[in-house]
Amino acid sequence: MKKLIFKTYNIANKRKWNKICWAVDIHDVILESNYKAGDIPKTFLGNAKTVLQRLSLRRDTTLVLYTCSYPNEIIEYQKFFKENDIIFKYVNENPDCPNTAFGNFDKKFYYNILLEDKAGFEPEDWNEISNAMDEIDVAYVIEHDGKEVLAQVGDLICMTLAADKCLKHAIRKSNCTVLGKLDLTKNKK
Repeated sequence: MKKLIFKTYNIANKRKWNKICWAVDIHDVILESNYKAGDIPKTFLGNAKTVLQRLSLRRDTTLVLYTCSYPNEIIEYQKFFKENDIIFKYVNENPDCPNTAFGNFDKKFYYNILLEDKAGFEPEDWNEISNAMDEIDVAYVIEHDGKEVLAQVGDLICMTLAADKCLKHAIRKSNCTVLGKLDLTKNKK
């Protein structure tokens, strides 16, 4: 999961995308299924609540509820999530990404990251997502060619899992020196 997130943010940086779309299933991903018709589950799995609250605050994130729930249940879920400071911008669609020369999104909406138990997601993955976002939300003040510049780890990620190793790899290639470290989590939305 961590490798996928790093890869996605790396591509977004290279292609100058301003949004990452996360499609997130409800049952057995966000909430523990209760298998009771007319009674939506309300027990969060792992640290899903904390991670989704954090993603809801990011300007570079669009959350899409990816669900087969009935319309009346979707209304209840949206209310429940909003009460818990989790904001899903869309349900089962992403109109922010229209059809292009390379893709038709009329029947399958575009997303960058899919969290779905049928695709292998497990509740423990919330911890890995949280750890990946911790690394993405760190920036380093580096010296490059005699100037101090701010470099976010996400800007420097190559395809290994350890952000510090990636940073060192990028620094070796560009004659940079790390001068300090900043936590960017306070500067969201």
